This record gives sequence, C-alpha cells and structure tokens, in this order.
Amino acid sequence: EWQSGGIANIPKNIDLKVWEQLEFVMFSGLLYLIGIQCLIGLNPTIALLVSPITSQMRWVEPHAIALQREGFVALPEDASVGRELSESVAKECKERLEFLLEAVDSAGCDLIEQQYSFSEICHRKRLRWDLRMPRTRAWDEMCRLAVEVAAPVLRTACNCADDAEVHVVMSGVVTSRPGALQQSFHADGESGLFNIFVPLVDIKADDDGTQFWPGSHLTDPSMETVLDLPQNEAAMSSMVAPGCLAGGMVCFDYRTIHRGLPSSGRERAVAYIVVSTDSRAQDRKNFPDLSVHDATPEHTEYIPFFEERVGDHWRAMLPRMNSLLIRLINEIKIDKKSAFNESTEMDVKRSAMALVRGFCRDNGLDEFSIQARIQATNALIKRYQDKET
Repeated sequence: EWQSGGIANIPKNIDLKVWEQLEFVMFSGLLYLIGIQCLIGLNPTIALLVSPITSQMRWVEPHAIALQREGFVALPEDASVGRELSESVAKECKERLEFLLEAVDSAGCDLIEQQYSFSEICHRKRLRWDLRMPRTRAWDEMCRLAVEVAAPVLRTACNCADDAEVHVVMSGVVTSRPGALQQSFHADGESGLFNIFVPLVDIKADDDGTQFWPGSHLTDPSMETVLDLPQNEAAMSSMVAPGCLAGGMVCFDYRTIHRGLPSSGRERAVAYIVVSTDSRAQDRKNFPDLSVHDATPEHTEYIPFFEERVGDHWRAMLPRMNSLLIRLINEIKIDKKSAFNESTEMDVKRSAMALVRGFCRDNGLDEFSIQARIQATNALIKRYQDKET
C-alpha cells in the first residue's frame, strides 16, 4: 500500500527533511547495507516508511537536472495524485466547462469560432478551452498532492533550500474536444514560474498531449523564430511530447516553448497548477479581468474570430438572430403559462437563448451554429403562435 501510494500517503508527522539529510547515508555502500537492513530486521514498519522516501530521493535529483536542462520533465509513474482522484476532478471540470460555455453563449459570443477571453474562461484555439476552477474538496486535494510531490524537484531545480515554500499562483484546466487543432507554439510567461500538468486522462507519447521544444527556456527565442518553428526541420526533429498516465505529472518552466497537439477524437482534460518558489511571482498575461458574467453583446460583438470570413458571416447573420430572439421573447410573454419572471432584460434573453439551445439539442441541430439557432427560433415562434390560435 505504501509503495503504490508513494510520497503522497506519508503522514504529516514524518520529518521529510531529516530523511533527505540521510540520503548520503542510505546510499553509501556499507552503511546502507548495515543501517537499513538493521532497520528492516528491527522494525518492518520503519522499513515500509523508508522505502517510498528513499525511492523518491533517487529520482528527485535526475528529474530536477532534466527540468533545468530541458525545461520540462515527466515525473515517474508513482509520482501521482491517484487515478480515483483524477477521475473525480475530471467530472468536476466537465461540469464547469458546460456551465461557463452557457455563460459565454449568454454574453453573445460564438462558442466555437470566436477567440474570447474572460477571467474564468479563455478560448485558446478552436475547441480548446482554458478555464479556472472553483475551490472544491477534490480540486484542493489534487492541487495539494501535486505540489507536495513535485516540490522537491522544483526546489532542487531552483537551487532552493529543502524547506523553501512552493507557492501556488493559480490553477485551472485545459480541455480539448474532438476536432481541436494543434496550438501555435508559445511560452506561458516569464522566468520564475513553473507549471505542473496533471492529465485527467491517459496520454500516450507523441499523441494528443503537449509538445515541448527542449532547452528553449534558456535561449529566449524571438517571436519570429517561434512562429517559424513548424518549418524548421532541425528544431521539429528535437521536439518531445511525453506520455503521462491520468493523475501523473509533467513539470515545465513557464518560458519553455510548447503547444497542445491535435485532438485524437476524444475529450482531453489536463489540470495545471502554476507555482513558484518566489512569493512575489504572478501570472499577469493569461486571463483578463472581465468576468464572463459581466460581459454583454456590446463587449463581445467585435471579439476576433479564428477565421475572419467566418466572423464576417456571423456578423451578417447576427441582426436577424437578435430580431427573431426578440420576437420569441414577446411570444413567450404573451403565453401566461410560460411567462418569464426574470427582472432584467439580459436575464430574459439568456432564458430565451437557453430555450433555443434546448430545441436544437432535442431536434438534432447543431446548437453552436447560428444558422441552426435561427431555424430553431423560427420553429419556436411558430409553436407559440399556433398555441395561441
């Protein structure tokens, strides 16, 4: 049980610093053979405690060196938050995405085609969302365990003291749905921050995970160089996309150039915890201040699209959609049995749009398509008119 749980299951009253100071003793030939075997002979419980700790000590330093040199490292399989916990978190992330997409839709965005960014959710690439998670028991436990397991590697990589605190700057999840294309190469930010990726599904190497450019955190490549990477055969041949089981961890320097790979036909969620050994470090670029719940169509109408021609078509259809939505609202208000009780105009519009989306789902229409929504709204207006007749 201790071996499978690894470092995450060691009670808090065990002084890890003491064990880390004994590393030299535990791995120094004769003293190791005599000292540890005596412990095993005298007290099997102590041996069980020592085993996962010494196991962790063996992999901490080489993985810290890899993180320093390459800018990323996949931790061993036993360095995990556990599959059961990752499954619970995955369920919460799915529900959170649906809730936020409904809010984005109510704000007047095209859910699939627009590059919207709010304080809770950002559409990084078509069908790839980055969202902040609320604090729940499962989410907090996952973050705590991930930081606890990864902290020794990060401290060693940063040449920090063994008791240096690893601060959580922010956390969230990136979810890609079937059809998501690969991202552009990018870095998440500047020096001083690290990201701990915790996949919530199993990811095979060179499949639909994250591709890293080894050593790029040390070279500070220009924007032009980063944009030209797909045409750079030498650089592309050095790229690495590590595999990682659900609940496992991949740590990387915020400066490391990377990109999310295309979807392999499934929904793939990866939780992340941004950390630093410097309490002053902050992420100032990845999420804006505007909440999706405060956004209005005036905010969202001119948010750029991934393809401008799609945006031109959407903007051409939008007046017709809005006009039909107003007609639908009026028809519903006339129907006393289905009267809206909401106090604001925005709430009424959101309720009407939810009705349109539900009609699309019930009748096999694409609820994200503006053409399908126009069709659904026309059908609903006719339904209320026929009801009056």
